[in-house]
Amino acid sequence: MPCPSVNGDVRFFEPRTPDSINVLQTVKGLTALDIHPQANLFACGSMNQFIAVYNANGDVISNIKYYDGFMGQRIGAISCLAFHPYWVKHEQ
Repeated sequence: MPCPSVNGDVRFFEPRTPDSINVLQTVKGLTALDIHPQANLFACGSMNQFIAVYNANGDVISNIKYYDGFMGQRIGAISCLAFHPYWVKHEQ
């Protein structure tokens, strides 16, 4: 079970032990986190207007940023995330 912090640390806990079993450093300014129920993926949203998708080892799978040019449309700070419960699209 992961537990995020605003500094970007994501700690994984085993319910039977009091200490975290793994710590991954993700994006700074972490505002949202979601874990895929079927795949070993989790996504972190940032107040810096992007979403990063990681695998269980902490490797970045994808970055999602949306801004188009100087006066283009932008996404705001990410306040919530949700994976589709069944659909995982994996590209090599």
